[in-house]
Amino acid sequence: MDLTRHGVPHSTVSTAERFLLACAACAHEFRAPASLVGRRVACPYCAQPVAVSASAPRTSDDLIGRRLGGFQLTARIGAGALGLVYLGKDLQDGHLGVVKMLAPRLAQDESLVKRFLREARFCAQIQHPHVVRVVDCGFDRGINYLVMEYLDGGSLAAKLAETPTIPWQDTLPWIRQIALALEQAAAVNIVHRDIKPANILLTRDGIAKLSDLGLAKQREVEAEGAELTMQGMAIGTPSYMAPEQARNSRAAQPTADFYGLGATWYHLLCGEPPFTGRNGHEVLGKVLRERPRPLQERMPELPAGIAALVGRMLAYRPEDRPQTATALLAEIDAVTARPDGVGMGASAVAGWVPLAVGTGVVLIICGVVAWVLLR
Repeated sequence: MDLTRHGVPHSTVSTAERFLLACAACAHEFRAPASLVGRRVACPYCAQPVAVSASAPRTSDDLIGRRLGGFQLTARIGAGALGLVYLGKDLQDGHLGVVKMLAPRLAQDESLVKRFLREARFCAQIQHPHVVRVVDCGFDRGINYLVMEYLDGGSLAAKLAETPTIPWQDTLPWIRQIALALEQAAAVNIVHRDIKPANILLTRDGIAKLSDLGLAKQREVEAEGAELTMQGMAIGTPSYMAPEQARNSRAAQPTADFYGLGATWYHLLCGEPPFTGRNGHEVLGKVLRERPRPLQERMPELPAGIAALVGRMLAYRPEDRPQTATALLAEIDAVTARPDGVGMGASAVAGWVPLAVGTGVVLIICGVVAWVLLR
């Protein structure tokens, strides 16, 4: 695959110590800064609490130091259901990249290989400043791999681990930037299906980029979708999953991504996602049966426009959410300009226009009648 190489110079990487943790609930691995030792953090994949211990060992394995494609693996930084994630140094220019590799035991499953490589293809199609770019992709030494640009600002999940709530003023640029990414994704008919804090990465300057298109789907590719996503299967992260996606991931439309972005925004503002539970099944049950507690109740000090927009993004019915990323961006811009306003988007305003006109007509008629009677 002919992709532009890009990364971060090796010398710019933060030297802050990080521990590689393993979540007992979902078996994913992720890194947490040493500053969180003694605390419990939410797993960025399943939201279950994981203790950060000073004795947490750094995972060591024989792959560190090995070459894969044009990169030398320097550190293991995560693991998931499909494989491992390493930090890699470009042997040509010394820049860093995030190397994701499909576990060899899964390489015989053609559908999993397609799903793995689909992420690279989708990223290449989107090509947007707020989408993490895949810079290399290939097959080497019996391993399918892809390399993404390395961002040294962490993820929104990492920010939440250090600061449970984030001022609404700080969240607005991130939410808008990811909405821009979703607008571009919609232009090529891609639905992400896993919008959450862990999949929103930051540059050192605080610019947000959407990552991990491994669960994305392209709406017009029905044959591949049928093969890679089984009918009725819930794919995504329960705490940020729209109700219709929880029922059937194949039915997810862009409005499901707006729900996920709304759930992420909710989490950033009040310190937890709209629904929590002891496990994913319990959370899914709440997503399907309940409605999120309004932010106005949890945070009375939050500007009304912000709370109202988050509420619309989390509407149970897809048709009650913003219908396009462009419409969502317009609403974000409106509440940025007037956070204490009513927060009505274009669709809401359109619904109020007939009422306002009708009310005006009634008042005019009443005035005319009163004038006639008083003559």
